[in-house]
Amino acid sequence: MGWTLQRLERAVENFSTQLQCAICLCAYDNPVSLPCNHCFCEECIHRALELKDVCPICKTPAKKRRLRYDTMIQELMRATEMLCGPPETGKPAEEGKNKSKSSEKLKIEAQQAKSRALKAVDAAIKRDSIATTAAVAPASTAASTDGSIESGAAETTAESAEVSPVVAVKSPVRRSSPRPKCVNGDEDDDEDGYGGNTDSSSSPTGQKTGKRKLFSDPSPAKSGRWVLIRSLKYLKALVGGRWIVSDEWLQACAAHGGYVREVNYEADGHLKGKRIHDAVRRSRLAREKLLQLSPPDVDHSDVGTMLFADYFFYVIGDFLPPMPPTAELNTLICMGGGKLIAFLDNIPAEMSKHENRSRKLIIVSDKLNPRALHGQTKELRALPQLHAVPSTIIVNYLWVINSISEAKLRDLP
Repeated sequence: MGWTLQRLERAVENFSTQLQCAICLCAYDNPVSLPCNHCFCEECIHRALELKDVCPICKTPAKKRRLRYDTMIQELMRATEMLCGPPETGKPAEEGKNKSKSSEKLKIEAQQAKSRALKAVDAAIKRDSIATTAAVAPASTAASTDGSIESGAAETTAESAEVSPVVAVKSPVRRSSPRPKCVNGDEDDDEDGYGGNTDSSSSPTGQKTGKRKLFSDPSPAKSGRWVLIRSLKYLKALVGGRWIVSDEWLQACAAHGGYVREVNYEADGHLKGKRIHDAVRRSRLAREKLLQLSPPDVDHSDVGTMLFADYFFYVIGDFLPPMPPTAELNTLICMGGGKLIAFLDNIPAEMSKHENRSRKLIIVSDKLNPRALHGQTKELRALPQLHAVPSTIIVNYLWVINSISEAKLRDLP
């Protein structure tokens, strides 16, 4: 019985990995689908379509007005959450009654979601017509609403800029790539991650039209300071143990006329990772502890969290968009203290060195599908280069990203 439950738990976990947005690599938040049937978080796909009007996966031309609320994915997520939740305790006689109540509740929620989606589409059609009329408004009015201050880093997958733990101020000029904003708990939920509810399809100056309300009602108020997108630059700052602060720190420095301590303005993490406890602070404290133990001649900019210090890494796969590029994964691994092996043929020689005997080998794959990863694992273990390293661990790239996000190594298979 215990073995069967373990298999069921693994199956549910593997299925949960399929219910993730290909852009933010987190569980779907208000899932919406394009005509090509690829599904994304509502906010993520709006950001992607701001950059280019194509599907991020198959590159099929796409428009915001063609998005639809994906009730099937939403119901799958609810069912998965029920399976992953703690077992309910109760009398056996009440078991059937509880099941019938939960099924009725799911039906009611599905009907409510469908009715909300239909109402939202009708409202969106009216807003689009209003926005088209308002597009002739003076550009100065729109520009004055686009001068908000943002924190975080550019949401560019191939970005290889130097890590900066401080914040960035958004210019009134429209940018070609959005920046993930660090939002406070008392901010209005009507404001989206672009620094305002901008609708580029109806107004080139980015007037507010409430585009995020197209598929869902505003969520309850959120507490804390949260970076909206788990971007590569956010991950670099996290694995590097740098300060990650909100835009309030900039305002405090400007009001004080000089430097202000960052501790009161530190971010709590990324918005979709609220269950992760104090990852930003734990990463920073880990680096500060290493700095105290480092010799005086060590360059402080080279010191990170050393999260991957006990491992060698070999990255295999194509890593096509929207996956992070291989070069960016290599950067994250190196910033975490891991050592890279560039070629498969070099693995036996590197692992046989005396100074490397304490390190284990992890192969990072681009295969997200559990069956594909299992098949690739069998193929790799059959290679002669890995015969000398029988303890090789093979994971997909989400293990690296999630370990950095949680500021601790996730369980290895």
